[in-house]
Amino acid sequence: MAVGFTLYSNRPEEVVPICQQAEALGFEGVWVGDHVVAPEVMGMEHPYSTRVPMVLSGDERMYDSWVTIGAIIGATTQLMVSSGVYLLPLRHPILTARACLSAHKMSGGRFRFGVGVGWLADEFQALGVPFKERARHFEEMLDILPKLFAGNGPVAHAGPLYPFPSLQLTKEPARIPLLFGGTKLPAIRRAAIRGDGWYGTTIPLEECIAIKQEIERIRLEHGLDKKPYEFIGRPVGPVTNENLDRYRAAGFHNLVLPWESIHPSGQADMSVGGKLKSMERVARTLGLKP
Repeated sequence: MAVGFTLYSNRPEEVVPICQQAEALGFEGVWVGDHVVAPEVMGMEHPYSTRVPMVLSGDERMYDSWVTIGAIIGATTQLMVSSGVYLLPLRHPILTARACLSAHKMSGGRFRFGVGVGWLADEFQALGVPFKERARHFEEMLDILPKLFAGNGPVAHAGPLYPFPSLQLTKEPARIPLLFGGTKLPAIRRAAIRGDGWYGTTIPLEECIAIKQEIERIRLEHGLDKKPYEFIGRPVGPVTNENLDRYRAAGFHNLVLPWESIHPSGQADMSVGGKLKSMERVARTLGLKP
């Protein structure tokens, strides 16, 4: 049984003790979300929520994904560390590839790269990236990253968005799992054809099953059905074995608990000690073993 959790809603200084506790309790992995800025006034709603999620509230203490991933890698020895999901079009592919290769090597292969196209137009505007062209940036970066991970000698790229001359980032091939988020058809097709797995968001199980079936159909259509593929679910509802078993029965064997389901906001004890106790309760409930 693989059970991980997201980090959203925790303060930066709480990340390391939470992840060390997770490793000691038997959680499979931690998923580090990604946003660069939180606009004072939101121009749009989160696509999976009727309200702006806590991670983007005006007073949220946000943290850089790569600094966080590095800190977790350095503080743990077995916990899988995943970006969930990294907003790929906001960065340059060479810098992104360098960070991925570093995380992969320093963690001993414990890093998974979850990517998404992004949804917050204000964030793209703040960084000078055309929001309406983010899919073009995303697709070209997906062409580039495997070449930079391959370790087969220098490679060049002709563009049009990210042209670069012949260069090499690694001489050792790096097998970094590439996972995709998203629930719309273009994202689902991309996940099916170009990914090693799909990382679900907090939507009802019935929708997760429908997306899973569509990915399986597309992979069969493209002759990819024999290649390993992982469906990772984010359960909605109570953290009980009964609820999680519904996801496992549907083929989601790696489950990621939203942090709010472990230690909801607004509790009397929001200290790191209180959060660690909540993790212990969840681990006992689910029967997790180190």
